[in-house]
Amino acid sequence: MSGLAQEGGMSLEAGLRSRWLVFAISDRKVAISLEHMVIILKSAEIFSAPLTGKEFKGIFYYNDKAVPVLNWEFLTGKSKAPQDQGILILEQNDDLLGIEIDEAAKVEQHPFSGETNEPGFWIDLEPEQGLWALNVGNLFQALRKG
Repeated sequence: MSGLAQEGGMSLEAGLRSRWLVFAISDRKVAISLEHMVIILKSAEIFSAPLTGKEFKGIFYYNDKAVPVLNWEFLTGKSKAPQDQGILILEQNDDLLGIEIDEAAKVEQHPFSGETNEPGFWIDLEPEQGLWALNVGNLFQALRKG
């Protein structure tokens, strides 16, 4: 059903809920949309890679593909990565990206209009809960530009 659908004269868009993988990183509660998620690996050997920018911690191999691992400091300005790390693999347009996450991550539903016209990497998903969503589209776009 379209976000523009009407029921009893009221827009359903305001009530849409999306599924998010939620975990904490430093002092921030982070949500990542499940639509970009490929898999969570319990562990992966991360190799340093010469000539990668400061936005990457290194690479690991998944299904014979080298996958870059994002450096959290690039996104948050803080060097602390999640504890008890697993690797979340995100995908957009056949590009893969690894992100270290806390294995205590859980799936939650939160309202989301689907509009992400905001610049930057973060969307204030639920301000009263201090929940920030990672704008995966903007992140991949910025990483492609280098």
